[in-house]
Amino acid sequence: GYLTVSVDLPEQRVNEGDVLLCKINPHLNRVWIVGNFSSHEKIASSEWIVITPLEQVLNQYMRRYLQSNDFRNLLTSQVAGIGGSLVRAQPKNVRQYPVPGPPLAEQRRIVATLDSLLGKLRAARDLLDAARDSFALRRAAILHKAFSGQLTAAWRKEHPDLARPEFEEYQEQPYEIPESWAWMKVDKIVNSTNSGFACAKTHEISEFESDAYPHLRPNNIGFKEKLNLEKVVFIPKDKVEPTKSFLKKGSVLFNNTN
Repeated sequence: GYLTVSVDLPEQRVNEGDVLLCKINPHLNRVWIVGNFSSHEKIASSEWIVITPLEQVLNQYMRRYLQSNDFRNLLTSQVAGIGGSLVRAQPKNVRQYPVPGPPLAEQRRIVATLDSLLGKLRAARDLLDAARDSFALRRAAILHKAFSGQLTAAWRKEHPDLARPEFEEYQEQPYEIPESWAWMKVDKIVNSTNSGFACAKTHEISEFESDAYPHLRPNNIGFKEKLNLEKVVFIPKDKVEPTKSFLKKGSVLFNNTN
């Protein structure tokens, strides 16, 4: 069966237990239950739709349903406004939306089960976030060890007669490195450093034109350093300087944005 609920709009006074559904930018999933955090009268912004469930509907059950994809899809399918922050859900439509209505005892069971499952999901997400942060820190630490000589310290002891690189040395010492190493300035150890071609939308042409050249952009290289050519755009050859922007085998690309 389905339940109906009381939706209070003209008066924005709210009470403990009321369910607040945000009507502005309804694609953002914002639902809240008013708590007993103050003895003062509570007033909700006009951007909230105030929902007061009837006795046969748990407010926690109502809140969870309003957060579900089934309800959000319905809510976002009937909005008013021209886009962006001007889009709003319509309270008059919300009043007519159906809500699946199990018995009260089963609502309690559903809420308890959801709280448990969603709690586990949040814990898993926190672990993933921690693992991601830990990975970034570990990766940074390993790279530092590599480029400060710590990673190959034992190997150097086995090869004590290594010749020091004969490059013009960088005078400053950013951090300590082995005596057999030397700080070298970038422009002294590469043939060239150039910025790539900034491709505007107006430069793009069909790949089937005779002078079409593929234009490699940052989003064509994934986080795992894999080349992805599915979204390559093509530009005319005469728009770029061959000596500056054409890639050669062995070139190293460095993303200079973000």
